[in-house]
Amino acid sequence: MFAIHSGMTRPETPPYQALGDVILAAVEKVKRLPDEIHLRDEAMIARLAALGRALGVRLKVGKLKAIRDARKEFEAFLRNGRAPEAGYKAAGSG
Repeated sequence: MFAIHSGMTRPETPPYQALGDVILAAVEKVKRLPDEIHLRDEAMIARLAALGRALGVRLKVGKLKAIRDARKEFEAFLRNGRAPEAGYKAAGSG
C-alpha cells in the first residue's frame, strides 16, 4: 500500500490539481512509484490521466478504505479530545 500524505492548498486550486501536486510530492519524498492509484470516481481519473501515463501508473476507481478509516479516527479524536488507544478500531471498520 502506498499512502499519500496530506497537503494544504488554496481554495481556488481545483481538486484534481491539488491531488496531482500531492501525488508528485509523495513520489518525490519516497522515491518510489505505486503500481496503481485508487481514486474516488471516473471524473478524477479523466483529469489525472496524463499524470498517470507520464508516471506509468494505473489509475482506477476503488474503495478508499484507508481514507475512510482515517477520517473516522480523526472524527473520534475531535469528539473525545484525545488520540484513539492502541488497537482501537473505528466504528464500522473491519
